[in-house]
Formats: sequence, C-alpha cells, structure tokens
Amino acid sequence: LMALAFRRLVVRTRGRAGGGGAVGNPLRGLSIRSPTYRSCFVYYDPDLRLSPVLFGAIRRAFSSSHSPQQGEEGINDDRYDVDNDPIIYAADPRQADDELDESMAQDSSTSEDVRRQPWVIEDGCFATCQNFGINMPALYVHLKERTLAASDGDGGEESLVKKYTVGKEIDAMYTRGADTGWGHVFYFQSGATVFWGVPESLRPALLSNATRFGLQKQAGNQRVKTWSDDDLFEHDFECKVVPGARTKFKDDLIVLDAWENIYEMLAISYGLAQSTQLSMFERTVQDLIDKTSDLPSGIVTDSVMYRKLPLNQIRRLTAEMLDARYNINIRSDILDTPYFLWENSDLMSIYEQTIREVQLQKRHNLVNTRTEIIKETLELLNNERQNHIGHNLERYIIYLITLEILLELLPMVRGWLFS
Repeated sequence: LMALAFRRLVVRTRGRAGGGGAVGNPLRGLSIRSPTYRSCFVYYDPDLRLSPVLFGAIRRAFSSSHSPQQGEEGINDDRYDVDNDPIIYAADPRQADDELDESMAQDSSTSEDVRRQPWVIEDGCFATCQNFGINMPALYVHLKERTLAASDGDGGEESLVKKYTVGKEIDAMYTRGADTGWGHVFYFQSGATVFWGVPESLRPALLSNATRFGLQKQAGNQRVKTWSDDDLFEHDFECKVVPGARTKFKDDLIVLDAWENIYEMLAISYGLAQSTQLSMFERTVQDLIDKTSDLPSGIVTDSVMYRKLPLNQIRRLTAEMLDARYNINIRSDILDTPYFLWENSDLMSIYEQTIREVQLQKRHNLVNTRTEIIKETLELLNNERQNHIGHNLERYIIYLITLEILLELLPMVRGWLFS
C-alpha cells in the first residue's frame, strides 16, 4: 500500500521541478525500503525532478515509524543528503528494474497464496420451485431491460444475462448483477430457480420474476398451478470454494474449484432444478394420499361415508391421480439428462453426483409407487361401488318382478273369492 501511494505521489509531482523551487541536486531515482515488509519499492525515472522539501516529507514519514532516533529532530531540507539517507536513497537504474521485478514477484506470490485459500460462500446454494413452468422468452426480455437500465451511468462491474437454448427454446437462463448481490442466479423452463451466494433478503425480488412469468395454461389441457409462498419447495446446501480441488457434491456440501466456474454451477443447478420440480409432484401426490387415506378403512368397515361416496367424486380422484402420473412421467423431464450436458460431457460426473445426492431416482420411483397404490385403491373402490350399485339394481329388479307377479295374481284371487 505504501508503495502504491508513493507511486501515485511521484506521478503527481512530475513537471513541477525545474524553475518551480527545486533546490539542490535533482533526484533521478528513488527507492523505499521498509524493515517491517519483505519487499521494497523502486521507482526510477530519468526525467524526475523533486524538491528536497518533498524528500524530507517522505523521509520523516518513514523515519517516524522505522527510525525514531533520526526522525525526532526532523531534517533540514536545505542540507538534505539523499545519497547517505538509510531509507530513501538514489537508485541505480539497472538495480531499480531488478528490485522492482523481485518486489512484484513477491507481492504476486502473496496475493496468489491468499486467492488459493479455501473459503465458504456465506449464503450457500439455494434452490426452489413455485410453478410448473416459466415463460422464458418474456423473462429474458425483462431481465435484459433491467440490466440495461441498471448499467446506465454505472461504472462498476457489468451485469450479465445469458440464455442456454435447446433448438429455438430457452431451457435455462443465467443472470448476475447488483440486484443479485453479485451472486449467481439460474432460471429454468421447468419453473425452478437456483441461487448461488445470493443474500436471503434479495431472493424474494428475484423469485417474483419467476412468479410474474409463471405459466398458467399450456396446450394439451395441461393444468399448470402457481403455488403460494408457504408451498415453496426448497433445497439449501452449504457451498465452499477450494481452489485447485475437484468439484464435488457430497454429504450436503458443494465444493467448487472456482467461484467463476459458471458451467459447473449450471450442471449442479440442473440436478437441483429437477429435484425441486419432483418435490412439487411429491406434494401433489401427498394431497391425493390425504384425500384417499380413509377409503381403505371405509371399505373394510362398510362405513356410511364409503357407501354414500358418489361415483363422480371417485372419478375426479382418479383423474387427479392420472394427471399426476402423466405430469411426472411424460410431461416433465425429471429423469432426462439435460441437452447442455450432452454438449459438455466433462460435466456429466458432477451432474450425476447431484442427482445421487438428492436421491432423484429413488424419490421418483417412490412417487410412482405411491400413485400405483392410490390407483389400486381407487380401482377397488370403484369396483366395490359398481358392485354395490349392481346389487341394488338387482334388488330393485326382484322387487319389480315380485310386484308384477302380485298384480297378475290379483285378478285370479278376486275371481276365486267371488266365485
């Protein structure tokens, strides 16, 4: 820091020497050595002209902290001898380049050591899903407009919006800027959003983008539902950057090689997006379980509720169950490998680690098993209700036949009685 400050000081004083009050011999090169630091700073300029007043000021600043016995009385600027000064001295131009290269190498080595230290991302990795789809083209235009508006007149780091397409469709979108706290945000066509290092206070505003452009209706009579804030499906994992380490995802800990490696984050985010999407279907299936949990016991006990259950309600429950299975296995791409990973096969391993860590395949099988049980229950209930209705119809037919027989016998009985 002292070296940089002195460099700026020297640059600002150029052109002030000569007839502007320079006294004594001009100083052609300067070097500052500090006993408390490993490195020294060397500046050599054949056109440099500084007055002894400035030499004395620099000398006193360093002597006050490093040579108190010499700096207590101060320095007479008229008698200032640069050549014999132990802290500031005339530099040989050949020596200057060597010392400057050595100093920069030491500083670079120190900075590299600092950069290669592991560090934990404070806000970690957070994934959520609140609807069954996002209008990605509209969201892309919205984010680009916001990015352009935020960058007007801003000289800081530039915001970024990038899309990943499959054919003509936008499959995923990446954004980073001041509104994300300079963290990384990924939006997915499936409706999921994944945050990397984004403060919790900024997430609601970013999630409002997914809510605003969430799909409400699709072709093929697909029902798309937007969930409330209480029904958000979330993953929250600790994230750590270890330079030089291999990127991995294990025991709820994500280890990254570098904070700027967007592709590895995207590969992990794909797996987390599929997991949060599956969580939505798990909630849908759980709602069906809650609606049908009393039906088996009703069949066993032949309760009034079971006997009075309308067929329309059974058909509605069956339709919800089939719609859930259709969404899980056909409409969604939960178990499909993203096209992005086919183009970047080197990222396939970290994606597979992610889906293993969130147990995507096991949970998918479990959801299908639960829907199969619900299906069998509804089929059994429907068969029982059909049989019950059939038995009632048979009873009614017997009653009608009996009545018809009685009506036929009535004239014969009357004739017999009156005869």
